[in-house]
Amino acid sequence: MKKYLLHIKVLPHPYVHDIWMNSQGNVGSFIKDISGKWLCERYTFDHFLFHVENRRILDNQKTWQENFVCTGDHLILV
Repeated sequence: MKKYLLHIKVLPHPYVHDIWMNSQGNVGSFIKDISGKWLCERYTFDHFLFHVENRRILDNQKTWQENFVCTGDHLILV
């Protein structure tokens, strides 16, 4: 089991969160856990993570490793 250091920007805020994540953690569970804590805007759609390096949206049903996320990657929470 690996730990990844991820850099996550939360739109529309200007700051970035640097966090350590377990490679086997579920992306959807993470979004659900932090969406209320990080002052995310409330939308009619679910939040999602955009992977900047791979230019794609992460699958919420998969783990970080299954989404090909690596330490040092940059993500945007929308």
